[in-house]
Amino acid sequence: MESSHPRLGYRTLKTGLAVFLCILFFHLFDRGTPMIACLSAVFAMRSDTNETLSFGSYRILGNLLGGAFALVYYFIAHNYQDQFYLELILVPLLVIVLIVAADAIGLNAGIVGATSTLLVIVLTVPANQTFFFALNRILDTIIGTVIALGVNHFIKPQKIQAVDPVVELEQTIVAQQVEIDKLKQQLADKEKA
Repeated sequence: MESSHPRLGYRTLKTGLAVFLCILFFHLFDRGTPMIACLSAVFAMRSDTNETLSFGSYRILGNLLGGAFALVYYFIAHNYQDQFYLELILVPLLVIVLIVAADAIGLNAGIVGATSTLLVIVLTVPANQTFFFALNRILDTIIGTVIALGVNHFIKPQKIQAVDPVVELEQTIVAQQVEIDKLKQQLADKEKA
C-alpha cells in the first residue's frame, strides 16, 4: 500500500456536516441516539446528489430488508427458552438467507446495510422492543440519508475550469514579452535623453 499525503476534500467536509446535522436533529427532537442516522449519512454521502440518492435508496431498502429479517428472528425466538443456541444457529442462517435474498432481487449494494440492520437489531435490542425498534432504525436510516442528500444538494463545490498548460505557457510568454517591450522602451527613452 502506497502512502499519500492526507487530503481534506469537499466530500469529507460534507460528510462531517451531515453527521453534525444528524446529531443536532436527534438532540433537538429528543430522538435518542443518532448512531444509525449518522452511519446512514456517511454511507450515503457521495460526490454528487444523484450518487447520494442512489446509495441512499440502497441503504434504505437494505434496512427494510434487514429489519424484516430481524422481525422473523424475533417471531421465531419468542417461543424458545435457550436464546444462546437459537442465536448461535439462527442468526448466521438468517444472514446467509438475507444475502441470498438481496442478491436475488438485485439489491447487492444494500447487502451490507441489510446485514448490519439485522445484526444491530437482533444482537442489541431487548426482546420486548423489537418491532418498534426495527421501525425506528429504518426511520433513522431515512433521516440520515435525507440529511446527506440535503447537504449534497445545497453545498456544491465551485467548478474549477481546467487550464490548458499550452495556453497558460503562451499567456506567460505574452506577459513577459510585454514586460520586455516596456523595458526596451524605457531603455530607448533613456538613450534619447
